[in-house]
Amino acid sequence: MSLDYDQLVDDLEAEQAAIGRVLEQMPESAWDLQTHAPGWLVRDQVAHLAYFDEKAAFAINDPDAFRDEVAKTLAGELGNVEQGYIARDRAMTTREVLDWWRKASSDLIRAARPLDAKTRMPWYGPDMSGASFVTARLMETWSHGLDVVDVVGI
Repeated sequence: MSLDYDQLVDDLEAEQAAIGRVLEQMPESAWDLQTHAPGWLVRDQVAHLAYFDEKAAFAINDPDAFRDEVAKTLAGELGNVEQGYIARDRAMTTREVLDWWRKASSDLIRAARPLDAKTRMPWYGPDMSGASFVTARLMETWSHGLDVVDVVGI
C-alpha cells in the first residue's frame, strides 16, 4: 500500500477543522476549565497546538534556522518553552488564542502541502520524513483536541 501524502495533509486539515468547530461553539467560561493534563487549562491545550504548529511551519520553511533555534532551546538559552507559550496564552483573550491557533494551523497546512513525503524534516528529536512529520501533527491535534472535548463535552 502506498502512502497518499496529499490525503494525509487533508486529514490533518480536517482534524483541525473539527477541533475548530468545537472551539467556536465553546462558551467563554470553558476556555479556563482544567483538562486531564495537570495544570493545563483548555486554553493551554489550544496554545500548545498553536505554538507547535507555528514551529512545524517554521521547520518546513526554514529548516536551518529551526535547527539553530532547537539547539538554543535545548541548551536552555530560550527559557522554558512550555512556560513561555502558556504565559503567552494566559495573557490573551480567548479570541486571540483562537486566532493564534487558526493562523498557525493554516500556516502549517500551507507549508506542508508542497512538501515531499520523504523529505527529512528537523524537529526536537531526530529528523523525520515529511509523512511522519504531518502524521505527528495529526496525532497532536487529535490528542489535544480530545483533551478539550473530554472536558467541554461537546
